[in-house]
Amino acid sequence: MRNYLSSLFFLILHKKNLKKFLKKLKLKYYECNENHIGNPIIYNFLFFKETGTNVTNCFYYSIFKKYLDQIKPKKILEIGGGFGKLASIILSQNSDIKYNLVELPYSSVTAYYYLSEFCKNRTSEDVEFYFDLKQEFEDKKKISVFSNNYIKKNENIFKDYDLLINTESFMHMSENEINFYINLIKNNKIKFVIALNRLKKKREGETEFNKIFTKNKINLIEKIDLGDVLQDMHLTFYENNN
Repeated sequence: MRNYLSSLFFLILHKKNLKKFLKKLKLKYYECNENHIGNPIIYNFLFFKETGTNVTNCFYYSIFKKYLDQIKPKKILEIGGGFGKLASIILSQNSDIKYNLVELPYSSVTAYYYLSEFCKNRTSEDVEFYFDLKQEFEDKKKISVFSNNYIKKNENIFKDYDLLINTESFMHMSENEINFYINLIKNNKIKFVIALNRLKKKREGETEFNKIFTKNKINLIEKIDLGDVLQDMHLTFYENNN
C-alpha cells in the first residue's frame, strides 16, 4: 500500500509539472484515456485514473503535436516504439495516418499484440506483423509492426515517408547502429525526424547521435531542453537535406 500511494502521488505531481511545462511553451496537454489492454495497474485517486505510461506518452504526443500539425504526415515510422502506446495515441488522434513501428524481436511481438487489441474496435484498421525474414513487405495495412532483424535485411521499404520518430533509444545506440538508421533515413528519403533523447552519452558503447545526424545533412531545426520535467532529455527536430 505504501508503494502504491507513493507512486500514485508521484504521478499526480509529475503530470501537474508536465502540464505546467507545456503551458510555458504555449502548448496544450492532450488527455488520452487508458485503454486497459493487458490489464495494467491503474493508479486511482479522485479524478486521476492512469498509468505512468499513459501520462508519459500523453506528454510525448502533446509536445510532438505542433510538428505533426506542421508536417501533416501521411506515413510515420517509429523506431523503438516499445509496446505501441505512443502509436495508439497518435492513431487515436489522427485517423488518416499509416503507422509503422520497429522494435527488438521479443518487444515487437508485444507491440503486435497490443496494437492488434487496440484495433479490434476500430474496424477500418488492421495490423500486419513482419518478423519472418522471408515475408514480403506490401505496405497495405494501416499499421505494420517490424522486428528490427527484418528491417536490417529490408531497409529500403519506407520510400518517401514523411516522418521518423524516436523516443529514448537513439541515446543508447552505438555509432554503427545510428549510422544504420541514418542510411535508412537517407535512402528512403524520409523528410523529418523527431527525437526525444539524451544528447550526451553516459554509458560505454553509446554515441552522441545528434552530431552524427548533423554531419550527414540531417539538420537540426529546433531543440527543446526538457530537463525541468525529464532529466537530461531534449526534444530535437530535424530535416533531411539529402
